[in-house]
Amino acid sequence: MLPALKQALERHDLIFLGATRPGYDKAYEHFKTWISEGKHGDMTFLENHGEVRRDPRRLLEGSQSVVAFALPYFLELPDDVPRIARYAQFADYHKLLKSRATQAVEEWKATIPQEFLFRVLVDSAPLLERAQVAQLPEVFVGKNTCLIHADRGSFLLLGEIFLTLDLPIDGTASFDSTKREAGLGCGPCTSCQVACPTGALDDAFKIDSTKCLAYWTIEHRGTIPREYWKWLGEYWYGCDLCQTACPYNAKATGHHLPAAIPRRKFPALDAVAVMSQSEYETYFGGTAMTRAKRNGLRRNALIAMAVTNHAKTGAVLASWSAEADPVLVETAAQVRDYLTQDETLSR
Repeated sequence: MLPALKQALERHDLIFLGATRPGYDKAYEHFKTWISEGKHGDMTFLENHGEVRRDPRRLLEGSQSVVAFALPYFLELPDDVPRIARYAQFADYHKLLKSRATQAVEEWKATIPQEFLFRVLVDSAPLLERAQVAQLPEVFVGKNTCLIHADRGSFLLLGEIFLTLDLPIDGTASFDSTKREAGLGCGPCTSCQVACPTGALDDAFKIDSTKCLAYWTIEHRGTIPREYWKWLGEYWYGCDLCQTACPYNAKATGHHLPAAIPRRKFPALDAVAVMSQSEYETYFGGTAMTRAKRNGLRRNALIAMAVTNHAKTGAVLASWSAEADPVLVETAAQVRDYLTQDETLSR
């Protein structure tokens, strides 16, 4: 039964990771502690639907099994900076994975004699998905809080299929992820923590979102504190540094984005900084970058231009003279101050 589903997923460029039971042991309490410590920043939506997060069986009445799948998305990046995180350089993975997995399950379902219900989730429900998937024997959650596969590394976008079918499960993880056992676990490795430029991973296996570059450039809607600006010269949207430093990714195989999924081309920073709503929809519509919204991308682009001494920074600032959005107005003032200080120091 499961080999046929695996084949159906693979026909749609997805990786079958395995089958588990819905639920997880201590992960919810770990999550609640993380929330109580304020490590989620202003992502207050994570505080909602606690009972569903605690018991994911509520996501599909009568669910008995969960099939985990993934899309590999590693891409080679050019030497030019600032960059866009790899996961955002193609079609929005939420829609992409959900559509492909749904088609795969429908194809598989047509070959199954018994009736059943299913629900495909791709970062779209109150589920601790890494904890759910980490029950499988070949994966674990690393010190950078990413799900890491023993052979494929962590450049994997996850999805889950909840089913009312009682499927055979693929065993359960029986090792301590803090140790290095049978080719799994982080052990004493601190590569991701060392690579994180902002100290967001100082507490192993727990990310402080309020120090994470991805948080500031994607989720945060206000101005970005000056202490993080210089890192926008490395990544102006998201960040891959903790993953590229991971030894599991250095030796990973089969983790590249499938050739059938085209990589998007994006405009230069100065074009992003002054783009209209229609241009935003043309450039970024249908990608995960809409998460930051138009003005979030414009904010990021201007800061990245300033810290990389972009030749058109002054022209962009001048074009923002009639800007009404308060965050952009404040960001422009901060950039002018930054540039003035930079000129003073260079004298």
